[in-house]
Amino acid sequence: MKEKSVIFIGILLLLFQQKILSQETRLNSKKVPEKVKEYIKINYPDVAKIKYYIEKEHDTVFIECEFKSGIDEYALRFFQNGTLYETEVLVKYKEIPGNISIKITEELNKQFKKYKILECFEVNPTTDALYEINVKGITSKSDGFYELFFDKAGTFIKIVEIIVKPISTMF
Repeated sequence: MKEKSVIFIGILLLLFQQKILSQETRLNSKKVPEKVKEYIKINYPDVAKIKYYIEKEHDTVFIECEFKSGIDEYALRFFQNGTLYETEVLVKYKEIPGNISIKITEELNKQFKKYKILECFEVNPTTDALYEINVKGITSKSDGFYELFFDKAGTFIKIVEIIVKPISTMF
């Protein structure tokens, strides 16, 4: 009977925790669709240096652009056809309003025995805004890298474990 309870709890945990197999490779700007370049040029005219990446997440391939505009750091994700998928703006954890950061900290303490916040993003800040908190954390089962998502009120939405694939070497 105890064994069935453990299996049931394990299934519940799997339902609430997703894993992303993500692979990111630098992309030459000559291979970036003109629609992407035009979008950035129109919406972020003061950008000088842009780093482009091709990112595969599950079965979807994205083009990711990272750059600074003014004092803000951005990461934009586009579908391969050049349509904008997501906008992320880097924020400091201490810049998240106090009542919201308290809720986020409470959830981090529930999810992890120990953790370190690596980066925080405001995702799609002009539409369905979310906070994405990237952490290196230790859970009761393992340690690794995770993304936690919260709505603008600080309500926990989901956790995603990031599986980092090793880089092959010649050695």
